[in-house]
Amino acid sequence: MNVDKYEEYALVVKDVNKYFTDANTNGLAQRLGLKKAKLFHSVKNISFTVKNKSVFGILGPNGCGKSTLIRMMTTLILPDTGCLLCGKPSSFNIFSASVFAFSLSSP
Repeated sequence: MNVDKYEEYALVVKDVNKYFTDANTNGLAQRLGLKKAKLFHSVKNISFTVKNKSVFGILGPNGCGKSTLIRMMTTLILPDTGCLLCGKPSSFNIFSASVFAFSLSSP
């Protein structure tokens, strides 16, 4: 990806995907190979940009991947595919606590 073309953006999210294993199949049967883990596609091909000096929000129904996306933006978890770029090209992929603030609870 050519990061120079993204200089005007504070955040670039491009083709981000995240999969989780079904919690019901993580037990003994799976470890013994008797049951295969089911994948849950939590975040599907999300792409957007946020211009410098902007404020934005993420809205959607329960279970649509908002919290997962925010956790990836703050590097609490990593995306399985795609990329999240933050800041100037010299500091891309370095997420700072001073850049993001978030609340995962409803008002």
